[in-house]
This record gives sequence, structure tokens and C-alpha cells, in this order.
Amino acid sequence: MRGGINSNYRSNKKSQSSILQLNTSAINAMGQNNNRTNAKNINTTAAYNLEEMIAYIRQNPNIALGIHHHLTEAPHLQQLHTPIEASTPQTPKRNLDSSDSNDAQISKQQRVLSNRKQKEYGQMNVSTAPKASLPLNNNIVLDQHQPQISEHQQGRLPFEQLKRAVSSNLPCFLIEYDQDVNSKNRPSDISAASFLEDHFKQQGISITFSLVGHSGIKLKLGVSNKEMYAALISTDKWPAQINNINITVIKPKFIPDAFALVVRYIPLQYNEEYVKEEIERNLQSVENVRRIQYHFQRRTNDFRFVVKDLREYNSTIKLGRISIGNTLCTITPFLTGNRMTFCTRCWCLGHMRDKCELENPRCRICLENLINGQTHVCLNRARCAQCNGDHQSLSSECNKVVEYRSELKAQVNNAISSGKLHRLIPQERTQSMEFQTKQNEFPSLPQCMSGATPWKLASSQQATTTNINGSEDVTKMLISINQNILDMKEYTHRIDEKLDRINDKVNQTALDTELHQATLEKLLPICASIVCDFIWPVMAQNVAGLGDKHSQLQKLLSNVDLLLRDLKSDYSARRKRSTSPPPQLSPSQQPSKSPNITTNIELDQNMSK
Repeated sequence: MRGGINSNYRSNKKSQSSILQLNTSAINAMGQNNNRTNAKNINTTAAYNLEEMIAYIRQNPNIALGIHHHLTEAPHLQQLHTPIEASTPQTPKRNLDSSDSNDAQISKQQRVLSNRKQKEYGQMNVSTAPKASLPLNNNIVLDQHQPQISEHQQGRLPFEQLKRAVSSNLPCFLIEYDQDVNSKNRPSDISAASFLEDHFKQQGISITFSLVGHSGIKLKLGVSNKEMYAALISTDKWPAQINNINITVIKPKFIPDAFALVVRYIPLQYNEEYVKEEIERNLQSVENVRRIQYHFQRRTNDFRFVVKDLREYNSTIKLGRISIGNTLCTITPFLTGNRMTFCTRCWCLGHMRDKCELENPRCRICLENLINGQTHVCLNRARCAQCNGDHQSLSSECNKVVEYRSELKAQVNNAISSGKLHRLIPQERTQSMEFQTKQNEFPSLPQCMSGATPWKLASSQQATTTNINGSEDVTKMLISINQNILDMKEYTHRIDEKLDRINDKVNQTALDTELHQATLEKLLPICASIVCDFIWPVMAQNVAGLGDKHSQLQKLLSNVDLLLRDLKSDYSARRKRSTSPPPQLSPSQQPSKSPNITTNIELDQNMSK
């Protein structure tokens, strides 16, 4: 390896010395042939000193590079001025055996290719001629454009910034261990995450962490599902210890854009306060209602807000509209833009906080250094870290921020279109993989055979197509049967529910009837005893002329006794009749319909009375 390095060094050194020699000779030649060249800044009458010229070239290497290009392109100029003898090369003689049409076609193709190469070579010489005929002073201008090209190449954003631009990850949760515990006794990140998953599973919460890492001495956990994130935010069932080590759970302090919605096309007649009140009246867990600022005049306004409750968020998305005043306005999810890569320490674009080179952090507004142990009093004078303007560092008023956003958008779109990058969106819920058949998922193969096919192959193809068509018909029939069975099952379920409700009502009526029957059985003997023990002796003494109504009282007492006997016998008979199966009548014993009709009419008349 050392030998290769030394050889490269010697060759580079030799090439540099040869270039210097060529440059000096070219300068001398330029002094002698000033009429042939256009170098206006060189005085041909003065005598050149070689040492001064070499020192000047060392101080200005761009001129040496221009002279080198001039000398390397000089032979092409000579070839360009030489006349071309023939436009096509001479074709070789062919033998008598090579006089076929195929060989003639091949030789014709060779002539066309040779002519094309000759034309391309002439165009290349013509295109290089103006470059070589330029004066040497223009080479300085060309060299001045080269740093701009390199800066444009260096202006390509790193792929990490492109990935961060399209990512819309949910915020992470931090677990802070007790500082009194030694770091060696703390559990690993994977074991702590599995412990938390098992703990939440015991609490009835299904959690699967998609990100497990650490931020400094804190455990960093993340999920990629909105339902899991909402469950972790709302629950208070976090463990107090992990492996007998006290922990402190640090939840995100802000609501991510994945829970943001936009109310669109609100008329301009409603002011911001009224719209905010209307949105809060429709949705309970609304926060941070803001009007979206556009750079052009619009006939309606759009308002952005976040919904903390996932159920309310999904219900609002499903509904699709809410009322603002007397207008139904459309609700759509908020589409986040490309995330910029900026430092929260110096507030400059292009790097993150962990790669910042500043010693002390700076205030976001006034960009004054924040020194530890000293209280910072902000001047509230906005100052940009990009252009030092009178606005905040990440404001859209800054031209550099606008250029960075446009360049970031262009590069992200190119990366997505080329397939190098994919935009990540938090999942609504875990989708179960279910097998679904599609109509054209397995189509029949086309007939590739041309001409007349043998009868065996034709019959087999017809049988195949017949079987395919038959299988499709059977599949459709099975799907329809399955749908009918599902409908019948649902209908049967509804009938069962109705029968259950009717059964409950009948049981309640039976209980009420038994209660009334028992009450009457107890009440009628009491009435009979009152008549016999009290009313009968009074009538026997003929008090107030009641002796004449002795027969009426006797008739009333007999009716009460008869009613009590009928109540006991009739109720027991009906109970036996309800438990016994209904009798089967012969065709001759079938009751006629007319008596039933008349009986029903009489009952209806009695009920109306």
C-alpha cells in the first residue's frame, strides 16, 4: 500500500511539473504570437522572468488551470482546420461468397454507423472550438462559477433531513429512574419495555411498543398506533416501580398533529371568537383553535384544532360535518407539511440540537446567550438566526426559510417519486389480515397458440373454461346462500328477542293474575263473614226497617259463596289447561269460522260499551 501511495505521489508530482513547464512555454508562446491569441492583459514587449511567472502562477492557480485547458484543446483546433478527405471510410472488398443480402445489409449498417461517428466527432470538434478560442481572461470568469456549482452540489440536503421531513411520528414517553440507584442495577431497555407491556396487559390494556431506546439516562418508548397512544395518555395505571426501582413517567406535553382536524369553508361573517365557541359547543375535548393563515385572499376561512379524545375524533371524522351558526361546514383531517430540521439550541436550520457547536444555548426570540446560573430577561425583539432580520428564526417572512422549505419540498417529492422515500402516517387501528377473494384475482390464461389446435387440446381448453365458469357460478351461488343464511340468522335473532320480551310480559301478567286471585280468595270470605256476623243480626232486630230486605241479603250472600267456589275451581281448571298440550281435533270437528266471527264482534261491542 505504501508503494502505491508513493507511486501516486511521484506521478502527481511529475504531472504538476509538466503542467508548469507547459504553462511557462505557453506564456512565452503567447508573448511571441500575440496576434493569434486574444490575451489583452499580457504585454508582449516586456521580457518575462521565469521565477516571477512561477510565483504568480502559484498565487493564482486558476490561471494555470486555464492555460492547461488551452494547451490541451489546441490539438483539437489543428484537427478542426485540417480538411476532411472523405466523408465515409473506404469499405473493404467483399469476396464472392459474401454477396448475399444479409452481408450487404450488415455492410450498409457498418457504413451508417461510421458516418454517424464521423459526424459526431466533427460536432464535438466544432463545440470545443469556441471554448479554445476564448481569451485567457475569460477562464478566470469560468473559474469563478465553479464554486457556485460546488455549492449547489453541496446544497443537496442529507437523506436524514428528508426522512425527518415526511415522518409524522407520535411523541414518545420517557421513563426516569430513581437517581439514587446505580446505573448497573437498572434494567435494560428491552426488559423494561416487556415489563411494561405485561403490566398493561394485566390491567386490560393492549400495548405494543414500536420504539424502545434511551435519551440520556431516560428510557424512551413510542407507539405507532393512535389507539395505543390515547390509551397511554389517558390511563393512570402506569407502574410505580420496575424491578423494585422507583420510576417517574414523563408524558408528552402537547397533542400531536395526528389528532388535528380542520373545519373548512366557514363564511367570513363569523368572527374567530364565535367560531371557537361553536366548535367547543360541538366537541368537548377541543383545544388550540386557530385560523389558518393563507398568502392569498379567500372567500371563506379554515380553522385548525386538536381533539384529545380519540373516540370523539373518530366520530367527528365519520360524521364529516359540524354546524357553525346556520352553516354545515366540512371537517377533514389536518395534513401536516414537511418538517424542517432545525436546532433548538441555536435556532439555525440544517442540524439538530445534539450536533450544535455553540457553547451556550440562545433565546428563541432575541438570540441572546442563556448562561447557566444567570436569569435571562428577554428584550422581546425578534431576531432571525438565518438572516439576522427583524423576525423570528423560523418565520415564513425569512427568505432563507422560504428557500429551505421550497428546496426541501422539491427534494422530498423527487425522493418519493423515485421510491427512495415513503411518507409515514400514524395508523388508526391495527388492521387484521383477512382473506378476500376478488373477481379478477386469478383470471384465465390467454390462448397463446396460433392456428388450428388439435382436437384434444381444444377439448381440454373448452373443459378448462367450462370448469372455470362452473366454479365461478358455484362460488356466486355459495356466496348468495351464505348471505341468505346470515340474513335468516339475523332475522331469527330478532324474532328470539321479540319472543323473549313477550315471554317476560306473559310471566309478569301471570304473576299479577295469581296475586289478584289470591287477594280475591282472601277478600270474599271476609265479606261473607261481615254479612253473617254483623249485617244479619242487625236485620234480624229490624233496625230502621231492614227486616223486609232479609231475602235480598240472603241472595247476596249466596252469590258471594257461589263466586268464591267458581273462582277456586275455574282458576285451578285454567291452570291445568295451560300446562296440558292442546287437543287435536279431527277434520269433522273443525269449528266453523262464522261463530268465531260473531263472537269476536260481540266481544268488540261489549268492549266498546
